Amino acid sequence: MSAEKRVSIAYAWDTPEYQLRVKKLAAALEANGIEVRFDQWDAEPGQSLNYFMERLMLDEQLNNVLLLLSPIYKIKADQALGGVGRETQYARDKIMRDVKQTRFIPVLFAVVSPAA
Repeated sequence: MSAEKRVSIAYAWDTPEYQLRVKKLAAALEANGIEVRFDQWDAEPGQSLNYFMERLMLDEQLNNVLLLLSPIYKIKADQALGGVGRETQYARDKIMRDVKQTRFIPVLFAVVSPAA
């Protein structure tokens, strides 16, 4: 029997439509047998989201952390802003220490505009 797959999703809060798209990705992963740790489902009311994110970054039970890249994520990562800034610094440090690591997976997840 294979080990259970567990992932977390790191992303920048963007428009409500983008947040819904992220939620749909999380639901699709769960529907395909992957346990997802996700702020929209797992953060307790009143809990610091920074604390929640930091715990996920350190959680050894997670196989992967999906870093959903978008224009807003890039701005926050480049400027080390908020939770995205902290997540990026942590992931960057881990990747630089072990370039063969497979825990952090960047996913291009930009908002796609409808055709004009």
